[in-house]
Amino acid sequence: MSLIWTRAAADWAEDQSLFPDPAGVVRVPCVRIAPKAHAAKQFDVYVLVSANAAAHFALPPRAEVHTFGAATAAAAERAGARVTRHAVRTAAELAPLLLKTLDKNKTVGVPGAAEPAFDLAGALTRGGLVATAVACYQTEARATDTAGNAYAPAEASALVGRWRGVVCFASPSAVRGFVATFPAAALTAACIGPTTAEAAQPHFQHVVTAAENSLAALVACARAVS
Repeated sequence: MSLIWTRAAADWAEDQSLFPDPAGVVRVPCVRIAPKAHAAKQFDVYVLVSANAAAHFALPPRAEVHTFGAATAAAAERAGARVTRHAVRTAAELAPLLLKTLDKNKTVGVPGAAEPAFDLAGALTRGGLVATAVACYQTEARATDTAGNAYAPAEASALVGRWRGVVCFASPSAVRGFVATFPAAALTAACIGPTTAEAAQPHFQHVVTAAENSLAALVACARAVS
């Protein structure tokens, strides 16, 4: 049985500690994260929905940060932020909660991807907050080997024929990158959260979702069904 890990190649240095036998994991990086130049504007409150945002946006000291993912909260805390982690699973679920709790007189910065899966800043603005999206990184959805090389069609077909097991997705971008190269893979998709699971549903017969938004929970979910 195969356990396929699709996070960016640069993440493997940390990700491998999640597995009891890292050598047995099939690595197919399906996303590449690149920083994007952006204005160094400061806000009263910051809302982060991915660890990449914390990595590519310089939070000011003791910044007030709101998020929901375990990895994102940990990354913001390492940057010295004061973090409130909300008990929701997606950016869409976070928006109405923030509209109820955040001070309407404070400015809200939403650092994130150039093309986010959900327009959180827009949702907050429509709800009456002064929210600004800051594109601080770009995501390229493309399946490659660990050296960054694209798969030839014959090679992709051969792998699809051999794979049986679980493919792990930590973002909708990873789903898009994987299915563009391996559209007929007979695998169960293990997803970190509902938004990622929604992206996987049209492409996989079996889709399961981790118990919480964390990489450890994603691995536990994949191992439970493999």
